[in-house]
Amino acid sequence: MVRLFVMTLIPAALMGCGGRSYKVDHPVVGPAPPRISASRAMAMADEDPQARGQSDHVQLVSTSSDRTKPFEMTDVIATVNGKPILVASVLGPSRAQVETIRKKVPPAQFRQIQEQTLREQLPTHVEQAMMVAVMETKLNADQTKAVNSQIDMLFEKQLEDMRSGMEKRLGRPCSIADLEADIQGQGMTISVMRKMFGDKALAQQYIMGKLEKAEPISRPELLAAYRERVQEFSEAPAVKWQQIQVSYKNFDDEAQARRHAQAALTELRQGVPFKDVAGKYSDGPDAANGGNWDWTQYESVLNELRDPLSKLPPRTPSEIIATPVGLQIVQVVERRELTTKPFQEVQEQLREEIADTRHKARIKSILEELRKECVVTTIFDEADPSDPATPAAPGAAPQAFPTNSPEGG
Repeated sequence: MVRLFVMTLIPAALMGCGGRSYKVDHPVVGPAPPRISASRAMAMADEDPQARGQSDHVQLVSTSSDRTKPFEMTDVIATVNGKPILVASVLGPSRAQVETIRKKVPPAQFRQIQEQTLREQLPTHVEQAMMVAVMETKLNADQTKAVNSQIDMLFEKQLEDMRSGMEKRLGRPCSIADLEADIQGQGMTISVMRKMFGDKALAQQYIMGKLEKAEPISRPELLAAYRERVQEFSEAPAVKWQQIQVSYKNFDDEAQARRHAQAALTELRQGVPFKDVAGKYSDGPDAANGGNWDWTQYESVLNELRDPLSKLPPRTPSEIIATPVGLQIVQVVERRELTTKPFQEVQEQLREEIADTRHKARIKSILEELRKECVVTTIFDEADPSDPATPAAPGAAPQAFPTNSPEGG
């Protein structure tokens, strides 16, 4: 069992969470969590057992409800089975950017930006924490030791890759101490990165263990999907055309405008290229470009132009056509009838989309099962809009912080 778990954990840890975010619309309920003292938070980050969130001796302190004051990195924004998720867990990977923004905006605005980011990112962190919590209950002491040993080995390799990358970036030899100093300059520590790396590996292992082998998608299923969505793979009839427009507003009266349009039509019938005549006579939007219009669906053109554009032989100028804005002369360059991509051309796209839909449905089911095993609270639970301490609604704040993890997550 342990051997199998460790072997399957190798690709899981290397993939992190597979680049996928398993979002939950309303993942948690419960009262708003409090805050951990700064000293305790640092201990949780830097001590190995606590770094995995194992400590049962967490000192809780009150969380400020003053929305003019930014969150502290030691604020608890959620708990999963009593274990805290700190602001630092969400914003820590982008702490350098966070601090840069903090210096540029007022505290109240900075708080709004923090809230926006936390609202967007917290569900993923909660889901991962739930997976880790359940995985930890399924491992005995020997299994935990074996798994941690494997994660340590993988993490050491990643640190070495990061150190080599740092050498290439700086053009000089770098030690692990240099790397740690660089990481600390970004507001992180190696021990915190190790915790994040390990948690992602455990979360991925949880998902891998729950996902059954995907059922093959049959040809009849693909054909049914194709027939149902055939309009998506079809292009409506369209025309590529040219236009000479003589607007009434540019002439004293309609008769003067018609004489101008007739002169243009006479030159066209004498064989003068349409683009030259358009450049000379037209005041339409594309006159300088020879009056050329790219592929246009018939319903997108003026009613008066649809019939000639659908019936005229290509490269044959129309008669003068009166419209509400002025007089028009049009010419068809090329027509395209209704076209539909054949099944063979789109079947792989359909197969991928059906497989992705099934996968997402299974992930949703897994998360629903997971929530039954965990007790989770967040600061955003059951917010009261009339309460001045209620966080801002999503979208009310400026752009959120980037939250790419330094370890590549």
